Amino acid sequence: ASDFAVFGDGQGARLLSAAPTTIQNSIPSAPHISAKQTQASWRASDAIGVKIVDASQDADGDRLSYTTLWTIDGNRVSPGKDPFELPPAQAHRGQIVRVDVIPHDDKDAGEPAGLQWTIANSAPSAPKIAWAAEPVTQQRGAQVRVVQDSKDIDGDSVSYRLIFKLNGKALPLATDAMSVPGALLQKGMSLTVDVQAWDGYDLSEVVALGAKVDNDRPKPPQIAISPTQPNAATLLGLSIVQPAQDANGDAITYRVRWTAGGAPLKKLDDQFLVPVEDLRKGQRWSVAVTPFDQEAAGDAVTAEVTIGNQAPRAPKLAIEPQQPTADQRLTYKVQEPAVDSDGDSVQLRAEWFVDDAVDAHAAAVGL
Repeated sequence: ASDFAVFGDGQGARLLSAAPTTIQNSIPSAPHISAKQTQASWRASDAIGVKIVDASQDADGDRLSYTTLWTIDGNRVSPGKDPFELPPAQAHRGQIVRVDVIPHDDKDAGEPAGLQWTIANSAPSAPKIAWAAEPVTQQRGAQVRVVQDSKDIDGDSVSYRLIFKLNGKALPLATDAMSVPGALLQKGMSLTVDVQAWDGYDLSEVVALGAKVDNDRPKPPQIAISPTQPNAATLLGLSIVQPAQDANGDAITYRVRWTAGGAPLKKLDDQFLVPVEDLRKGQRWSVAVTPFDQEAAGDAVTAEVTIGNQAPRAPKLAIEPQQPTADQRLTYKVQEPAVDSDGDSVQLRAEWFVDDAVDAHAAAVGL
């Protein structure tokens, strides 16, 4: 009653009772949010983060907390350890990423604030490259080998675009050509190639490779030793049947090395003839010929022959008696013995001829 004021004489006043009223919770307002970092577009390789710029307001003064709801093309995804950041590689080109930040007081969720992005294409990574064979030469040409393939985080198919330059000038080759024909190269030229991966939308960073066109080793000649069946009385000769070929057009000289019985003969280095005084029956003679273009030696080629037997020189004979009669027996006398240049022992075998025909009886017993 003390809460009531009395007006006038108080007559007619009555004390009324009222039902109790419960004050309802006020939900927090939506916060003001933005992306953690400002950029024109977002890619699969980016971590997408959100931050609260202005906090939610709560009329009741309750302590507030926040939760996030991330979706990709409408499907809920887990952000990971940090609820305010979606890690890289969760979304890919063309997908829509949305985040809603929801305020909470002790009792209710408030009004959410949302942001969304459409994921742009990510350029593929640059490949790792090397020359398929080194050194690069005119004869071999040049070919690029992919050591490590490009990777595309969006899962796109990747191809390669190449630009070859010779002494700084682009060569008229297809952009997918992985090699340069040797016919376009010359010794001493500078060759470079720029390689980029292409996913159908964007190019990767450029990777470059360079080389100086090196000297080609000359190809070996075709050789022969003549005669093919020599003896110790015949001069051995080396002949170039087909000259060595050099892709660079360099002048070729030949290094000649002879061996007899496996032993090298230094005095015959670079000689094309072997004098007869060095030859012996039964020796195995070999020659190795190496082409040289004044920068590099090519592969050596070899040829071999075996020194054969020499026929002994015929002896000088005389028939006795010089004027025989029909009843006299004929014999022969060796006036000069047979000589064998190989030093072999010589045996004589006699054949008698009667009227230019061999007489077998006479050969056996004499005349």
